[in-house]
Amino acid sequence: MPRPRVNYTPEQQYAALLDTMIPMDESHPRFIGCVYGDLGVGKTTVAVRIANAIGGKWLYIDTAEEFTTIVINDRWKHLAKNIVRSRYAGTSALKAVAESINSKRPGFDFDGIILDKSSTMEQKEVIKVTRARAADDPSKDPEEPKQPDMNVTTTIMKEAFQALVDTPCHVIHVAGVRKDKDNRNIEVTGPAFMPKISAAATDPMQIVAFCTADVRQNESQEQYVRWAQVAPTTTIVAKCRIDGLGVKISHEELIEAAAQFARGERAEVEEIPPVLDNVEATNDIPVY
Repeated sequence: MPRPRVNYTPEQQYAALLDTMIPMDESHPRFIGCVYGDLGVGKTTVAVRIANAIGGKWLYIDTAEEFTTIVINDRWKHLAKNIVRSRYAGTSALKAVAESINSKRPGFDFDGIILDKSSTMEQKEVIKVTRARAADDPSKDPEEPKQPDMNVTTTIMKEAFQALVDTPCHVIHVAGVRKDKDNRNIEVTGPAFMPKISAAATDPMQIVAFCTADVRQNESQEQYVRWAQVAPTTTIVAKCRIDGLGVKISHEELIEAAAQFARGERAEVEEIPPVLDNVEATNDIPVY
């Protein structure tokens, strides 16, 4: 059913236009990024630590109780401060959040949004679209997505992600991993966005970071070394538009860089670095 048309008065249109105008010397950069990786490498913790470092009030949109699990740990309980958790309720809810932030509705005075996990949100939408189409077509298997289902999902996810980018908020995506073969038949690891969504989702981002954890022997025991790759190589999708970062950096460096960028203390590079050959992790990344 189509939405009823809303007729705004000239005064309302004028007020809305004024709300979009901010003096350039009073504006601040927005951090838009993605942390992705396999289970257990610290993606959610890094995303929430970035939010804490940037500061302000954040909305955490959750698909799988990820943040709830983290704050049970005494080490990370302080991260829950100034963060409001919301369970993912579909793309229409994401658009409603964006509209409510832009309209400055009470309770939606957020400075940033975390989507955990964006890739799971896509999967949920594929299922929803497939079953909705099967309800209209008895010959269609409701558990087997087809190309038209994927195309519909691509469109609605692009619109939802763009709506959030169009708010004045910082936006952090948390995603799983997918592996695809490129045109040279080389397996490339990247965030688990659907292929037609990936470019649109990552285009406005300053950082796309592949998080992982290596096991290293330290004296008599093994310890995890957690790091983030923020520059693209032949087999890893990554992106960095923030000046002064290397190829592979510690989580602390990533968090500090995002916060400094959001405060206007670190510049955005003018040119995206070229894709590099594979680079091994350096040995100077802190163990923790």
